Parts: sequence; C-alpha cells; structure tokens
Amino acid sequence: MTSRKASVRVACAALSVAGIALSLAACSASPSSTSAAAVTSAPTGKPTATDTPASAREPTTAAELHGSYSALGDSYAAGLDIPDQTGASAGCGQSSSSYPFLVARSLRLDLTDMSCSSATIASLAAAETTGDGTNPAQLSALSSAKAAA
Repeated sequence: MTSRKASVRVACAALSVAGIALSLAACSASPSSTSAAAVTSAPTGKPTATDTPASAREPTTAAELHGSYSALGDSYAAGLDIPDQTGASAGCGQSSSSYPFLVARSLRLDLTDMSCSSATIASLAAAETTGDGTNPAQLSALSSAKAAA
C-alpha cells in the first residue's frame, strides 16, 4: 500500500470516529434553551413560567443534570500521557484530566470511559487486546447504559 493510500485510510478512520462521537453527543445532549411551551408572555411583556411542573422541564444548570456519559475513542479521548493516568482500562493510557473525565465531573454525570489509546475503528465493535489485558468493545458501554436505564 502506498503512503498516500495509508494516509487516506487513516484520515477516513479518524473522520468516522469523529462522526460517531458527534452523533452520540448530539443524541444525548440536552437543549440549553427553554422550550416555547414552558414560557408564556405576560401582559407586561415579560416571560413567565407556565404551570409546567419543574420535573417536566429540561434541566437548566449542570447541578440539575444527572445520568451517565459513555466516552468512546482513541488516545485523544483517553488522554495518553496527560498527568494523573487512571489505569481504569487495561493498557489504555486513560487520564483523570482527559476531556471525558472533565465533562463528567463538570456536569455531574456517571462516566463509563471506554476510550483507549490504541483504539481503532474495530475497537468499537470488537474486544481490544493491549499489552496489559483485553478490554470489551467500546460500543458495549452503550448497550449496558441502555439496559440499566
């Protein structure tokens, strides 16, 4: 295989992983704006909340969010060589200062970090063997989260 073909394959794989990550983020994101159904205009022109109970409204602050967050990806997500390596997944180079940990901590979400520094597209659907052991397929975290919900 030529160097150019290899570069194209790597670029396509990276774009595929990025696309999956963005799709998952979009599907699990909570709208930050208040829906029109929850706000009405008072005669004064100032918006006021309707009779919608607080439990039915979308969370408006990080303190109100709850749930789980599954992080998938390669070394960019895992945080390889970033201080405070966790070693949570065998041989994956995960850091407690990587973006999945920071996002989960900031939003007070339970993190399932499946990222691994040696991950490839195949790691999404198949177990990955590293020098320190074998980790389950990254997508298995999504199945587990759905089953627990």
